[in-house]
Amino acid sequence: MENGGWVPTQQIAKEYTIAQGTIRRWIKDGRIEAMHVGGALRVSRASFERLLTPPRSANRQTLTPEELADRDELRQRRSKKA
Repeated sequence: MENGGWVPTQQIAKEYTIAQGTIRRWIKDGRIEAMHVGGALRVSRASFERLLTPPRSANRQTLTPEELADRDELRQRRSKKA
């Protein structure tokens, strides 16, 4: 496991047990930084970990990647119905 820098989406997906499609959606939505390096899409580990960490003023638990993905999918379904 790399400590920082830019890591392949496949590696992040494996480490956090989250679908690559979810990671790519977060990239598309601008929630995490990414770039292509040698033809491979890489994610900023710092950007990804910031997404998983709530603001310091928040008095709640950190959501797991799976919980974030579930929450995002629910929000998308609700917005499509509206």
